[in-house]
Amino acid sequence: MKNFNKDTRDRIEKLYKRIICEKFPKYGTLWNLFVGDGTTRRSRLLRPYGMRIPSSSKHRAKEIRRLYLTFTQIHYTLFCNLAGAHYQLNELKKSLSIANINIKYFKHWEAFECLYSHLGIVRNSMYGLWGVFFELSQTIGKDKFNDVGIVKNKLAAHLTKNMYKRIKTFDDKIITIRENITHFSRISHLYLNDKYYIPLRMKRRKYIIWDKQLQGKGYQETWAKACQDIENIETLLNSLHSILIHNFNNWLMCSNISIKNTRR
Repeated sequence: MKNFNKDTRDRIEKLYKRIICEKFPKYGTLWNLFVGDGTTRRSRLLRPYGMRIPSSSKHRAKEIRRLYLTFTQIHYTLFCNLAGAHYQLNELKKSLSIANINIKYFKHWEAFECLYSHLGIVRNSMYGLWGVFFELSQTIGKDKFNDVGIVKNKLAAHLTKNMYKRIKTFDDKIITIRENITHFSRISHLYLNDKYYIPLRMKRRKYIIWDKQLQGKGYQETWAKACQDIENIETLLNSLHSILIHNFNNWLMCSNISIKNTRR
């Protein structure tokens, strides 16, 4: 079995593995067990492990391999967008020291929007991983793994109430900021002591006109808010990965399918 911290050869994973795995070590655990590096010596392209599928499942072999590759690709996409969020967090902080107020304003809100766009993709990837698992285990219909509504319903029945509540809270907060503040009304902020602040509470997933948005009580500093959201997301993903690893491993054992290192 490969070890993520030592064996990944991907440039983005090498660059951000220490930062991301500090709060999200289960990313590496899932990589070790189910993704790894199955690249052959004849190819420089990075590839995941392969699969040994028993004859009893040969009728689904092509579909299973396609879904497995989709699973590993979504897993990597999740990491890349967490890396992108961390990069934009650094850009957000750097923008606060810019002297030219016009450049400062543009770079700050550009970084803030890009950060929450990345977190929106992380959210989609989180549902995508579970969707592929549900499709592999045939608990949802074919090609439904990217239907967030269907996956949410399955998760609600699959997880504890507390865990599902954490997912819903994360979902609402990230999508609300992404769609309400960044995409629609960057102007809805306060600028005090060389820092930017957004409303502490916002209407969930509703576009609010600029002047109305600022009528709420309380404000939160943008950089501090982004730091906290990234940490909360990575902690949530770590908890979900523990459950996903357990379920994925059980499915492999029940199906008599094994993940193998095909590198030669």
